[in-house]
Amino acid sequence: MLSGLATWIESVIEKIGYLGVALLVGLENVIPVIPSEIVQPYAGFVAQRDNKSVVLMIVVATIACTAFFFIGVKYAVLLGILIGLFNEVYGF
Repeated sequence: MLSGLATWIESVIEKIGYLGVALLVGLENVIPVIPSEIVQPYAGFVAQRDNKSVVLMIVVATIACTAFFFIGVKYAVLLGILIGLFNEVYGF
């Protein structure tokens, strides 16, 4: 199962590049199905192999991780408020 996921992650990074790393790291924050332990090494591997900047891969991953974290927190708080209101109205 993880080999298929790793192959998919590698192909996303190869096709989309820096944007692919940003999306995968962001998805890992919102949906923790994609482990960063697979995304980060492949990002470095693809960067070295395709003559891309490893430092830029790290910067892109860090910015995406932080941005998606704050987006996730925002929606988690909103979901908590909605659940609280639902509980107040229906008394569950």
